[in-house]
Amino acid sequence: MADQVAVTLPVEDGLPAADYVRLAQLAERCGYDAVLAGEVAGPEVFSLLGMIAARTTSIMIGSGITGMYARPPALTAMGFATLASYAPGRVIAGLGTSSPIIVEGWYGTPFVNPVATAGEFIAVLRQALTGAAVSFAGQQLSSAGFRATMTPPSPVPVLLAAMNWTRRPRPGRAGTAARRCAWSATTPCTPCARSAPRRRWRTTSGRCGRPGSTCPWC
Repeated sequence: MADQVAVTLPVEDGLPAADYVRLAQLAERCGYDAVLAGEVAGPEVFSLLGMIAARTTSIMIGSGITGMYARPPALTAMGFATLASYAPGRVIAGLGTSSPIIVEGWYGTPFVNPVATAGEFIAVLRQALTGAAVSFAGQQLSSAGFRATMTPPSPVPVLLAAMNWTRRPRPGRAGTAARRCAWSATTPCTPCARSAPRRRWRTTSGRCGRPGSTCPWC
């Protein structure tokens, strides 16, 4: 798959929501493939992406990222399904484990075993997005009985983000998230600086039985 270029909105800059929407519209007019919105302490990501979806027509939209400890996977699936219902084929589910400062300090939630949590979270998310009754019992997460009444009209690709390669899930660990994701994203870098993480991702995805060429964003 050919490389694609995404714009990440500066959600920590304290801009009004309307300004982020205008930036997304500008990215679409300039020919970018996707616009990603993170979630730190500014705009709530699903609300913002809904505004962007309503004011754009073709650019892909996605979370870049939403933290897995902020919402349970069933609720996260509902958010992405709602977006995908309005903007079919344009939604990217960008996920990550965030950091101990945010998870433990801000949310008051233990930051326990993020690698295993990532794998199990994605497994539950994928079940929920199909509309089937969720049945999952893992070491970190469990969910039983949830059945979404709104499902995406087409599959929503999952993008897994990590700030360093020691946090990136590796083959051989239980619930390896690398086997469950369509794409991967690194921290922002210049095109020249992305060669090393690109090689590491392709090596990792290859060991998981998935060709690295399926990762257009890193």
